[in-house]
Amino acid sequence: MTAPLLLVVADAQQRRGFAQLARRGETYLQMAVVAAAIWLIFRGLGGDPSHHVYLLFLPLIWVALRNGLTGAIVAVALVQLGVVLGIHQRSLETLPITELQALVAALTLTALYLGVMVDERQRATEGLKQSLRLAAAGEMAGAIAHEVNQPLTALANYGRSAQLLLEANRVDELDGVIRHMLSEAQRASEVVRRLRDFFREGTTRLEDVAVAQLLQKAQAMAASAQHDLDIAISVECEPDVPSVLVDRLQMELVLRNLVANAVEAISSQPSRRGRIEILGSRHDADHARICIRDSGPGIAPGGHERVFRPFVSGKSTGMGLGLAVSRAIAEAHGGTLESRPGPHGEFHLVLPLSHHG
Repeated sequence: MTAPLLLVVADAQQRRGFAQLARRGETYLQMAVVAAAIWLIFRGLGGDPSHHVYLLFLPLIWVALRNGLTGAIVAVALVQLGVVLGIHQRSLETLPITELQALVAALTLTALYLGVMVDERQRATEGLKQSLRLAAAGEMAGAIAHEVNQPLTALANYGRSAQLLLEANRVDELDGVIRHMLSEAQRASEVVRRLRDFFREGTTRLEDVAVAQLLQKAQAMAASAQHDLDIAISVECEPDVPSVLVDRLQMELVLRNLVANAVEAISSQPSRRGRIEILGSRHDADHARICIRDSGPGIAPGGHERVFRPFVSGKSTGMGLGLAVSRAIAEAHGGTLESRPGPHGEFHLVLPLSHHG
């Protein structure tokens, strides 16, 4: 029972765990509860102490669940010390020492086992968080590459225009071209910074954006993503839908993921033909709704929530983070993203209206 304590004390890295325990006020409360339970067992309740050992289960479980193996080791050592002191204050002829120590041994094994399980769960959770961060970084890199591509293309075009102007000795027209180049460079920098801020800190830069503008952006994304597919794209927006209060860049990332899923669903069909409907409407008094439907096979029954879990992907090359990140962005805006049941794919993105709405 004392061997785990000695082993931990002998390890410099493990000793730091004791220092962390000592800085927590809850630790002293837990040890006080353990000491109070020991006092009740040997003095407060009277009779055979082995009949009351069960009182130690709850505080030991509490300590192990809150502090892991290090806390369990300290609590077990305190219990053993209390039992030794209690035994020396009682008559040895009437005290079932062997039975009492067997019960304490059972308590010790329970606490240590729970402590090990808690530590393993924490390590697994940290490992999952690290994996999620790395995967989110990959998703962010893909989003940045896509978003930065447009300003970089514009920069290249403006650069070629500047070369042509120099060759034609039209230097007076270079000022406007350079201004455009600086604007596109700033735009690329802003794209990288805002996506980085969101994935690192969850920050957003909100602005009033017309729902119709978001629908048009989604339509352009769908048109550019279909490649050799035959996809009919329709856009419809109810009249008088107020603007939504969102981060434009992040909403475009969400729409790109939804459109990409729709295109992927249609491409999985033998005919490689289909349609995508992009609809905008008022959801309620405070929210607008963007619906993206496709004529693909849809999501299997029972899988409408599963598709939003990290690393769950129906694509052989997908990371399974597109919808998970999209839902996180929607919820960070005070909205929702859901998949609706039906024979075909259908996603509803609900966003808050601006204060002007």
